[in-house]
Amino acid sequence: MELLFTEDIFSEEISELLGFVDSDFSFKSMKQDLRSSTREVIKLIGKPIYESVVTAYKKEEPGEDELELILQVQYPIALNAYRMFAPTNDLQHSDNGRLMRVSENEKQPFPWMIELDNKNQEKKYYRALDEMLEYLNDTGGEAWKNSEAAKKLNSLFINTTEDFEDIFPIESRLLLIKLMPGIRKAERDHILPIIGETRFTEFKNKIKSQDPIEQDKDLFKLIKEACVYYSLGWGMSRLTVNLFPEGVLQQYVSERLSVNATKTPEFLQAQKAKEEFDKDAIKIFGDIEKEITKRELEELPSQPEPNTEISLPDDFDRDDNFVSS
Repeated sequence: MELLFTEDIFSEEISELLGFVDSDFSFKSMKQDLRSSTREVIKLIGKPIYESVVTAYKKEEPGEDELELILQVQYPIALNAYRMFAPTNDLQHSDNGRLMRVSENEKQPFPWMIELDNKNQEKKYYRALDEMLEYLNDTGGEAWKNSEAAKKLNSLFINTTEDFEDIFPIESRLLLIKLMPGIRKAERDHILPIIGETRFTEFKNKIKSQDPIEQDKDLFKLIKEACVYYSLGWGMSRLTVNLFPEGVLQQYVSERLSVNATKTPEFLQAQKAKEEFDKDAIKIFGDIEKEITKRELEELPSQPEPNTEISLPDDFDRDDNFVSS
């Protein structure tokens, strides 16, 4: 796997990308973290797209658009590599075990400072991935649209941030991608059994061909709402809370609390949010079921009115009061 960094100029590259770090990091010390971080990006954008960026990087004089593309992919790789490298670099690993690096002009930060910086670096990384994905979505052309990464997302009932944010604000294409397994599970385990294979397949075909869903738009709106809330509940117990907008989970960080003490409130808030999202999803699944039942009743053939009139002989005289047994 080729990297988007060159050993001879790595110190300058990493310093230019991450303006907040010192410029004396060696390529050798960060190489494995760069490789791990690169693999994470490849999982999101696919190998063909990444290889096209490498090709542009290796040119002697890349064009302006190519330089922007290289920067969009380099930046999140560099951020994540530094996030992995920094905790180990904070300590000196020697024959006498792990020691703190302290000089006359430096002071060791408090644990809450380290924790806060870790969270900030994580958020910056997710924001950088978001910007990269948005850039590819806007300028990647057919190569991006036909990539496996884009196809997997576009096959779902919810496949754009705009679709998702019509129901719940996430402000993140990355979060949408991370929620894909939850959306897929909602479709497979809940939507398909309720609406039936015929309607399910019809909706899928229209999504793939990008045909508007007009006839069943109210039903489809309910389906999208259910997928959104189910996937959010699914994600609360599986994804890091830093992926979610701060309005969903209010992060509580205080310099008066220890590092471990901040974990409990986050866990309780995540559990509470999960319960609320699950409740919303269950209610909407019920609404979809009612709608399908209503439609099935309407589609039943109408029954003729019962005939209550008694059939009488042709020669029967209604004015004759004589009745013979």
